Amino acid sequence: MVVRTFAMNSEVAVIGFSQNGTKNPDSVIVINIVPGKKPMSVEIKGSKYKKFEAFRTVDTEGYEPERYKLLGTFELKNGAIFTETPPGSVTTFFWKE
Repeated sequence: MVVRTFAMNSEVAVIGFSQNGTKNPDSVIVINIVPGKKPMSVEIKGSKYKKFEAFRTVDTEGYEPERYKLLGTFELKNGAIFTETPPGSVTTFFWKE
């Protein structure tokens, strides 16, 4: 199920999905559309999960290409994931038990 998302910055796009009783994981997709690196705080509400595994894709001039690169596990701290995203990157966070 698609969930409501909100970005306080027009240089970031966010898409969220809820497990909603299915086998699919809660997940959040964050897109950095600026030409530079962007520190981000991704606040997650309503999910019962506290750990999310992240994968990133980047195809921006001046940066080494990444294709669904595993970034590791991020744990919510004060209800949020803190990360820095390269320009033109797409980072997907999937819940992890």
